[in-house]
Amino acid sequence: MDDLALAQWIERKINASLNESGGELSAARQKSLNYYLGEKFGNEREGHSQVVTREVFEAIEWAMPSVLKVFTARAVEFLPEGAEDEEAADQETDVVRHLLFERENGFLALYAWAKDCLMYPNGYCKVWADEVEKTTTERYRALTIEQVIGLTEQEGVELVAGTAYPTEMGELYDIEAKVTKTSPVLRFEAVPPEECIVDGDLASIELDDAEFVCHRTHKTLSQLVEMGYDRKRLESIAADEIETDERSNRQRFEETAWDDDDGALRRFKVDEVYCCVDYNGDGIAEKRRIVRIGDEIFENDEWDYCPLVAMSAILMPHQHAGMSLADAVADLQEVSSALMRQLLTNLYRVNVPRKYVGENALLEGSMTMDALLDAAAEIVPTRDPSAIIPEVVQGMAQHILPVLQQVNEQKMLRTGVNPNVSLDPSVLRESTMGAFTAALDHASQRLELIIRLMAETGVKTVIKKAHRLIRENFGPDLAIKLRNNWTNVNPTEWRERTNLKATVGIGTQNKQEKMQALMGIIAMQEKLMALGMVNPEHIFAAVSEMIESSGIEGADRFLINPSKTPIPPRQPDPMMVAQAENLKAQGQAMLTDAQSKMARAQIEAQKAEFEREKAMFEARMREREASLKEQEAQFAAMSAAGKAQAEVRHLDADSMLKEAQRLKVLGEAKGITIDNQAAETGVMDFLKGIDNAASA
Repeated sequence: MDDLALAQWIERKINASLNESGGELSAARQKSLNYYLGEKFGNEREGHSQVVTREVFEAIEWAMPSVLKVFTARAVEFLPEGAEDEEAADQETDVVRHLLFERENGFLALYAWAKDCLMYPNGYCKVWADEVEKTTTERYRALTIEQVIGLTEQEGVELVAGTAYPTEMGELYDIEAKVTKTSPVLRFEAVPPEECIVDGDLASIELDDAEFVCHRTHKTLSQLVEMGYDRKRLESIAADEIETDERSNRQRFEETAWDDDDGALRRFKVDEVYCCVDYNGDGIAEKRRIVRIGDEIFENDEWDYCPLVAMSAILMPHQHAGMSLADAVADLQEVSSALMRQLLTNLYRVNVPRKYVGENALLEGSMTMDALLDAAAEIVPTRDPSAIIPEVVQGMAQHILPVLQQVNEQKMLRTGVNPNVSLDPSVLRESTMGAFTAALDHASQRLELIIRLMAETGVKTVIKKAHRLIRENFGPDLAIKLRNNWTNVNPTEWRERTNLKATVGIGTQNKQEKMQALMGIIAMQEKLMALGMVNPEHIFAAVSEMIESSGIEGADRFLINPSKTPIPPRQPDPMMVAQAENLKAQGQAMLTDAQSKMARAQIEAQKAEFEREKAMFEARMREREASLKEQEAQFAAMSAAGKAQAEVRHLDADSMLKEAQRLKVLGEAKGITIDNQAAETGVMDFLKGIDNAASA
């Protein structure tokens, strides 16, 4: 295939592709833009209200803050390949986000891309790496010849002027040099939808799956020469008409610009094509990048990278073109505008009724009619006052306003954008925190799904492409300020990454839920630290995650990262130590005093117990003494009676003994033969003597 055949093939593919000027998608985008701007529908009537409500504008502009708030934060991040890859994946996510969205015009490009996505069926952007050459003039003084030679040997340094002068140290030089430095830059910009021409057979949102993608732009001769294209060859190409219906519709306030047809500002149509084509005729279509200016091919190389990315707010399965919020509420804007026009026209007629004037009421010279047309006239002279009848108009507000309210509710259901949930004071006043949070979460689910689709279809692809461009085009000495710390990054050591995770939208926690969960984790870590189940790295991870969830970047500004800076043993503050010692002494004194008081209390208690026991003992002793005395008295009485009885018994015993002795003696006497009377008389006397002794 030669260049002519290739240029013709490109023209045929463009004519059969989507987004081509004059196609259905182009007409749909122009209609959405007109609705967004509140342009008239074309069915307005003279003398009636011609107001246009702004449902499309409101839906898009209320959604934009939520979308940008998500995507300017850490909405998409690389997943690590293993435990050892955690820190590298986290750092690479931060580097890509910084170079993509924070440097150059990243935020403005993201804003335009997101608005295109919400307003049109698809939004398009382009991300590529560029080489920027910056030239500055530097002046050096008092250099030696060796220093001058060393300076000139540096790459990009060109001497412009120099002055030599003798000194005591030898000849010195003042040098003026032009320093040219070339550095890679990551470019990111939103592409107008009509500039991105896509293969008509594409059945997905991914442009990497397309066999033909063309970025059509218009550049001046001067721009193309600066890009390195041959001037003579460009001058032989006819200038192209740059205006299209869609571009003219978008640039509605632009005055007709002067076109330099023959000078350096002459414009050319530039088609940057990324396609699959069998250019070498081997029967296999290869991926190529082709640049066509006018009808001629200027570049044609094998290429496996497409810088264009498509994104859609509402995906349509099995087709490339999606839907926008403008498509969702365009018909409601027509209905609402019609109702509002009728309401306002009715109010005008009620407030300023017309008058019917009969012919008999007219005076010569139209005097009556002039007075009727004069709003300040207080008197209208007529021949027949009864011939002037005011128009009677019935107010319709009570019938139209409920219908308008229903239309507004339909808009909120279709888009998920409900300002009343977050702003209506009556809702805030009458709702509990739980009910309000639940209502807000329910109302935002539709918008959350839109954000998640935008993250999956567009932002993830841009992040992956930016990672590849940084890895392939940026050198090993890349210094970036991340999280308030300057970090040296070597992208040449990065591994290829295709695994990303979207952390927004449906299936993820909202900010409040995430912060509550993190607070619970931190409270649990405090309890588990005593068991050795938590170390400083775990606590830093939880606290830094909570800080970033609050919308503040750079936890390292507030905390020491234990993985980077080991936490030294904590040195106590002398004043704190002194205070602690003082408190300890006071506590010891209080403890000693308390112990003394407790000891005294114990002694007093023991003493009281002893006194009580002593009193009980003395009472028992008194009772015992009384009992003993009573027993002694009883014993004494018993002793006296016993003594008397004993004495009686003793007397009885003596008497019985004496009787026994007497009987014995008598027996013995009877047993002995006493011959003489004298002896018997002596015995009787003896016995009497015994009886007398006993009586005595």
